[in-house]
Amino acid sequence: MERRSVMRGICLALALAVLVLVPSAASAQATQVNFTEYWQMDWWLEPSEFPCLTEVIYLTGLLEVRTHIVVNPRGGYSYQISKKTQEMTAVGLDTGETYRFSGPMSSVENGWTDEPWVTWYPLHWTFHNINHFVGPGDLPEFYQRTLVHINYDRETGEATLDVERWDILCR
Repeated sequence: MERRSVMRGICLALALAVLVLVPSAASAQATQVNFTEYWQMDWWLEPSEFPCLTEVIYLTGLLEVRTHIVVNPRGGYSYQISKKTQEMTAVGLDTGETYRFSGPMSSVENGWTDEPWVTWYPLHWTFHNINHFVGPGDLPEFYQRTLVHINYDRETGEATLDVERWDILCR
């Protein structure tokens, strides 16, 4: 449960930080911003949290995070965030074996702003992440899957739909 709150907090904080980089939405054309960041990741996966694990797995490396933001002249905005996991390594701490790791991640928000740089109102927000680990030989293959989707009422700002799915799939 704490991991969910941390993940949601990180995603929302990143979204707000990204929006600061968007130029004024008052121009006649849509404004687009693209940038790429690299985050150093260090993550220990414990058998107590992932039931199919037979050992602790240490995941480390650079995570490539790409961001694309569009603000249209009437105040609507959209941003998309995606990750690439090509520079990541997952190693079992007991066996020393290397697990193959991959995982698409995307975060998309659409909304509007009536005061550029001050107030951004999301209408739809979706975060989707699949981390896939494949151990060699008899070591496990598993997925950590996350899906969060929220719709907001434009007038009240209240969430009108909240879908949260968090699971581990062992094979």
